[in-house]
Amino acid sequence: MCSSDLNSLGSETSGLLQEAAKLFNAHHRHTPQRMLWISSWIGIKQLDKGEISKELAERRLEFLRSVWSNYKEFRPFDTISSSEKYLTSNSEAGFILRLSTSQAGKITFTRRSGARIVHSRYTVLSDKTIADSQGNIYQDIHNLCEHLSENLANYSTTSSPASYICC
Repeated sequence: MCSSDLNSLGSETSGLLQEAAKLFNAHHRHTPQRMLWISSWIGIKQLDKGEISKELAERRLEFLRSVWSNYKEFRPFDTISSSEKYLTSNSEAGFILRLSTSQAGKITFTRRSGARIVHSRYTVLSDKTIADSQGNIYQDIHNLCEHLSENLANYSTTSSPASYICC
């Protein structure tokens, strides 16, 4: 989605976009790129085309509100490259949870697996819970982090989430 796409949205979606922009009032630095990222993650373009419901887009925005200031467990603006670089150079960090850079409504779990860095996706559901690919449901980001930390502790000395330095 590019900025010109945002200018041609219907009134329903532009209202949701205005609400999304308010996320930046208290936390995280606003940039046009970040705004586009959030818009894509919420599914603004899909909503405007009728491909997803307004309720689902609103729930995604509510999810973002619930994790927006959680700097200990969530790094929304990390990319594939930045998360790999961070984990490679910060051996005390066990994993990163971040917004998916390619799929709306998904979060990505990035971790070490031996010498490799691997990425797995989780889906934010319409009730704001989080589901993994096996159908396990986590009530919120904190519940997911606890599960991931416990699981990683079984085979890794670093099992805590990488905290985020807000900028």
